[in-house]
Amino acid sequence: MKTAHLFKNRIVIIVFLNFFIFSAKSQVVKLDINGNFTIQGNNSTYWKYRYKATGSNDETYSALIYSANISTIKLNPFISWDFSRNFHSIFAQAGAWEDYFTINSDYAAISKSVGYSFNFNTSAITEGWRGYRLQNTTENSNSNILETNVLANGSTGKSVYMGWYYNYGLILVSPKLNDLAADKKFSIYANGFQGNYPLVLGTITDPYDPTTFHPLKTVMITGGTFNKIEVFLNNYNGQDKYIAIKNMGATGDIYLDDFSYDQSVNCYDNTNLSVSNVSEDKAIVNFNADTAQTSWELHLKDITRDITQTINISTNKNYILENLVGNTNYEVKVRANCAPGLYSNWTPVQTFRTSCSTISSGYKTSFLETPFFNPCWTKLESGASIDQAPLIGHTLKPRTGSRYISMVNKVTSNTQKSFIVTPYITDLDNTKRIKFFLISDVNGSAYNKNSLTIGTMSNPEDASTFIALKTILPSEMNEINGFKTNDYWKEHIVYLDNYNVTNNHHYIAIKQNNLDSNSSRFNIDDFTYESTPACKEPVNLKLIKSDFESAKISWENINTPNNGEWEIQYGVSGFAIGNGITISSTSTVSTISNLSSFTNYDFYVRSKCGTNYSNWSDRGVFKTKCTGVTTGYAYDFENDSFNLNTCWSRTTPDIRDRFYSPDAFINYTTPPYGGSSTAHSGTKLIMINGFKNSPDVLVNEKSILVTPRLLDLNNERKISFWAYVPSDSYSTLTSIQIGTLSDPEDYSTFVPYESITTGFAINQWKNYSVDFSNYYGTNKFIGIRMFNSNKSNYLLFIDDFVYTDNQCSRPSSLTATQNGVSSATLTWKTNNNNPINCEIEYGPIGFTPGAGTLLTTTSLPLEIPNLNLNTKYQYRVRNICTTNIVNWSNLYEFKISCTVNAPFTENFDQYPASNGYLIPNFCWSTNENSNENIYAGVGRYHFTNFNSAPNSGYFYNSNDTNKPTYFISPYLGDFTNTKRVKFWINKNNSSSPQVVTIGTL
Repeated sequence: MKTAHLFKNRIVIIVFLNFFIFSAKSQVVKLDINGNFTIQGNNSTYWKYRYKATGSNDETYSALIYSANISTIKLNPFISWDFSRNFHSIFAQAGAWEDYFTINSDYAAISKSVGYSFNFNTSAITEGWRGYRLQNTTENSNSNILETNVLANGSTGKSVYMGWYYNYGLILVSPKLNDLAADKKFSIYANGFQGNYPLVLGTITDPYDPTTFHPLKTVMITGGTFNKIEVFLNNYNGQDKYIAIKNMGATGDIYLDDFSYDQSVNCYDNTNLSVSNVSEDKAIVNFNADTAQTSWELHLKDITRDITQTINISTNKNYILENLVGNTNYEVKVRANCAPGLYSNWTPVQTFRTSCSTISSGYKTSFLETPFFNPCWTKLESGASIDQAPLIGHTLKPRTGSRYISMVNKVTSNTQKSFIVTPYITDLDNTKRIKFFLISDVNGSAYNKNSLTIGTMSNPEDASTFIALKTILPSEMNEINGFKTNDYWKEHIVYLDNYNVTNNHHYIAIKQNNLDSNSSRFNIDDFTYESTPACKEPVNLKLIKSDFESAKISWENINTPNNGEWEIQYGVSGFAIGNGITISSTSTVSTISNLSSFTNYDFYVRSKCGTNYSNWSDRGVFKTKCTGVTTGYAYDFENDSFNLNTCWSRTTPDIRDRFYSPDAFINYTTPPYGGSSTAHSGTKLIMINGFKNSPDVLVNEKSILVTPRLLDLNNERKISFWAYVPSDSYSTLTSIQIGTLSDPEDYSTFVPYESITTGFAINQWKNYSVDFSNYYGTNKFIGIRMFNSNKSNYLLFIDDFVYTDNQCSRPSSLTATQNGVSSATLTWKTNNNNPINCEIEYGPIGFTPGAGTLLTTTSLPLEIPNLNLNTKYQYRVRNICTTNIVNWSNLYEFKISCTVNAPFTENFDQYPASNGYLIPNFCWSTNENSNENIYAGVGRYHFTNFNSAPNSGYFYNSNDTNKPTYFISPYLGDFTNTKRVKFWINKNNSSSPQVVTIGTL
């Protein structure tokens, strides 16, 4: 039959089958697994029933029943019952009682033993399983045990459902198991259906008395799938004969399937646990165990810090507890693991306390593999914190192991203290040294400015007993994202040769100094105290310079006298010493050659002292440059960064402040950033920042984006790139300057080649091209930098660089020389190796390109006749290329001046007094420029009896760039070295010295 089971405000349709045990009158009374006895009646008449335990004379009578076919009562389902019915006639007269019939009489004979299993696919009642409610036993709602085919452990079959609500508990009891013993076990599969619910499994003495239930295991049943629960009876009480399963909690849905009762093994408790030979980091554990036991669990608890750990061990004799912590209280207990999932009870707890050992030469520590500071070291902290690291949020990995020491200063007051102090040293003297690895870090914009001082102490708890021996400066430290340092642990060696043994100190201390308000963190790992070796290893390994196939390195020698010979071993980053390439050197500066390009290398150095060698030094590192690229190279700035794998480089101002790090001046970035909403292509681009408010006034000159090495750079090449020029209310771009460099890391090697000063596309991407036809240098790197106005910052964005062949070179080095009254001689460089074949266009200054006079020539120089006197001209020229590419040169300006011959006299009186560029037919030329405060022309000025009235020529200069003023004569048609000039000059309105230089052009 189908029953709608209302449970926890949800409807679960459960199809269940009730299997009944009954007498010959099979339809009279039925018993189900929920402990319900259901009596069949007649709803068309009055009826009642009576019942008694089989063999008892104590009868119980029901009330008179009408309009109901059945009546359900809850009785003890573990015994046999007798029932009898009485039906009234249609006239409401009571009839005779039926004979008693018996139900559940077969139960007493049901008994199982080891090896028994049941899958609940047949009648659980017939099998001997029974259940009942623990509270509210007179009702049938809210808590029930049912046989159901809703879920099963497998694709088909049935299971037993236990559902409860309102804290109405349930218990399910197995058939009698006559051979229950401590060497048995049972298992059952359970499914929490729609949630996770607790369940208690154990044994019971009287199956109908919950107070005799003895729990063995409590588990949380999870929903979604059937999971196996295995229970060992090693704690069996020796009396119970049934297995019972009991619910916990206010509510739950659980399905049970596939029960099994099996043989296990005896798992005897261990005895006589003892701890001996306790030192700082070790102790020996012994206990008695059954000879059949081979595996145990040891539970160790650090009482001081409430830290526990479980250790699997395989011996009960002289087991050594290792990696203990000194000055710490511990407790230990043991239990046997007799089979998978089967454990004995824990032994009684034993307690012990570790000590702190003294140390001597040869002592090494990686500062424990624990989350707390080694209690055998001392830390003094005031306005600072000293912790076992890494802490939450730390990304720095230890050099070895899993822990290191972190020292963080927090204040700069005189009360600030930050010391870590060693344990007691028995042999401290001036023939010893310490070694440790250090990397610093800073919270804030500045790089680390604080130092460490190493010294000795007589009392580790009293900072006033500290005597300094050596200070390690910030410039000697590696720092995370630091200033000109590597981001890795660096070894520091401190020799105690200046220690005064009469101080009789027994502790070494590392003191964190606090000279700067920015909170600095010093991370320390792998400390060693040892005797100073006769042959000392080199220190402070550095890269001086690297290129694409070699690296120049250096180190410091601290051997006295100088040993004069060293061995270098190098290899690709990460190589193990002994597997590298070894070379010799007789200098502390050496070059390693024949390297692979664009590769990270490690190197180590050791001293040779006679026939002996020192230890190998700490690691040095370098990276070779890219070999370079050739024409056809294109780059979109998408997948690299300056710190990782790019062949591009940069020069930036050298400022010891994180705010002005190289990334602040030039960096890969992703829009939107500073006005650029998108990259030209892809997602990344280059940002160049004209950081005018930085401390370096040469920020524009030093901020250079540098290409990879261009192997075939010459005058037959060109580059192009896209640039985004944002609008800015406070600054404007004045030029994008392109140049070449011999050293990509040295801005001073930058040689300007071409400046783009006009034609900027504001707030949009534009392609800019630079023709290197006029390049005859030897530099192989191209640099891009920008200049912006005033002292405000300005951002320029670069994307999609291309380096290609120039298929039609552009002429350069244009000149023009007046060679007669009305003619000029023109010359230029064609910038190619082909025969001269050029087209020239010229016209009056300001003519429209394409509207001038055109000429062609196959030879140089070229003379242009019939030019107008006293007129300024411009011309441009191009090579006539077979590719039909037109690549005009820049316009070049020249002037055909008036022609005069000796004797020639000029008194300027025939011209009006005015600026030179305003005087009609003025035969003299000037470089007058009001923007530069350079003026020249004719002025109304004379001295009586010295020069003619009323005029004189003048020139005036007040610019602050030392740019000279030129005052140029007409064309001298007969000028030779047989001529001379004479003139009067007067310095006016200036107290400063003036220099006048006479020359020709």
